[in-house]
Amino acid sequence: SLSSIFSLVLKLWRNNKGIKYMLIGVSILVLLGSSLFALRSNSFIKDNYFLNRLTNYSLEDNTVQTRLLSWQAGYEGFKDNLLLGVGSENFQNVFNEYINPEFYDYTGDEVWFDRSHNTVIDIGVMMGIFGLLSYLSIFIALFYYLINLLKRKLLSDSSFIILSLLFITYFIQNLFVFDSLNSLILFYLLLAFVYSLYIQDNNESLNESKVLARPILTIPLVIISFTWLFFSINLVEVKANNSIFETFRDKGRVDYETMVEHYKQAADVAVNKIDPAHLFSSALDESFYNQNFFASPETKISNFKIAASLMDRALDLDSSNMYLYYIQSKNYSHLFELTGDMEYFDKGLYFAVESKEYAANRIRPYWVIAQMYLLNEQYDLAIENIDIAININEGTAQNYYYKSIIYKAQGNVDGQGEMYKKMMEHNYPFSNNDIFELLNYFDERQDVEQLINVVTILTEIDPTDLNHWNNLVGLYVMDLQYEEALVILKQASKINPGYSYNALQSYKEIEQLIKNQYDEQDQ
Repeated sequence: SLSSIFSLVLKLWRNNKGIKYMLIGVSILVLLGSSLFALRSNSFIKDNYFLNRLTNYSLEDNTVQTRLLSWQAGYEGFKDNLLLGVGSENFQNVFNEYINPEFYDYTGDEVWFDRSHNTVIDIGVMMGIFGLLSYLSIFIALFYYLINLLKRKLLSDSSFIILSLLFITYFIQNLFVFDSLNSLILFYLLLAFVYSLYIQDNNESLNESKVLARPILTIPLVIISFTWLFFSINLVEVKANNSIFETFRDKGRVDYETMVEHYKQAADVAVNKIDPAHLFSSALDESFYNQNFFASPETKISNFKIAASLMDRALDLDSSNMYLYYIQSKNYSHLFELTGDMEYFDKGLYFAVESKEYAANRIRPYWVIAQMYLLNEQYDLAIENIDIAININEGTAQNYYYKSIIYKAQGNVDGQGEMYKKMMEHNYPFSNNDIFELLNYFDERQDVEQLINVVTILTEIDPTDLNHWNNLVGLYVMDLQYEEALVILKQASKINPGYSYNALQSYKEIEQLIKNQYDEQDQ
């Protein structure tokens, strides 16, 4: 009870200097933390990276919101699989089924969660109510042992508090993250330490004959098992992982052929056949439109066939994983684009449809379906699927990018322009090629308002290019927005001090234009 805890703390305060100092230290830390938080808007704190990280948190933060939404999905999955759960390492299936479209507001289109970032929810979802109760019973048993040790004088008051706080902190931490190897090893060691104290002079401790017999029976079995596992699984996976690691170097060297060979080696030797399959497919997808990774069409076709074969094997092992279906649909989409073979069109469409069946609120499968129809020149069906993605989440800018491509292929110039506006409205992450396509489009139509928006984005992409700033000032002047032009001149001068002289000359010219404008109004 609270009164017992208070009595214990008071007793420690009176009789133990170490605990007194610890409580004083905790109080100072709490006071310091509260002061920093209260002054978090102060420039000294905001300009300091570490202090800003300590004080800059909010319930509206993207990370907080995504965790809350993942917990919501986990709770729905827990209710639907109450008794036995969905199985270990299968949280992603629940997340995909119950994903809330609001996720895209915080993460864009990249949303792949294989954990809820809450260990209690993870265990409840994957192992059901019995697994969850088993997990919670560990802590119940643990505190039973700690209290028993305190009563038997095998644990001092200060040690009891320190160990209790360690386990409580560990449990609270796990409500916001998933277990990592570092914390898990320490947790197991502390559990072993508590149990070793508990069995000392305890009636439940093992008798001497059992203590002597146990190592004789178990040590050889442990050695044999460890040796077999080490050579047949661990070393093999180390070899596969090393090949995967080499692919990152290959990407850095833009060495397409060697990258492919390393992925093949990993797939051949790995015990876990799923990871190399989807990593290989993803790497081929990423390099498909990258001109730096040159390969002949025949080579690409051969590699995508291998990737599709590996992915079929992965799907046999995990047939309810929508992500694998999605990756396989992209394999066949690229094969169809390379060959025009309708067999690949049918397979790509099949896997994309299967993918969305496991995750109705996922937008990426609809993108692949739209791409397949686009490649087959079925523009209406392509637009129909992109519109479904837009209905799932209107704020995802990539939806409008893909729709602009379809309109362009269809020859719908007006629709293309509307999508360009939507892309800017929803902060699409433009590359130089994308933004210059918009620039040419609106320049041909002399749409000054949209040109101002496009060139503003250019100044954000490359703020050191003075031509962008000059063009932006010129557009504001053309649109008779003189005051805005002056603001841009000041902004450009701050970012590029060498621009100050030219900015001053332009500033004087624009001021004269403003004066002339006022004179005309007076007349």
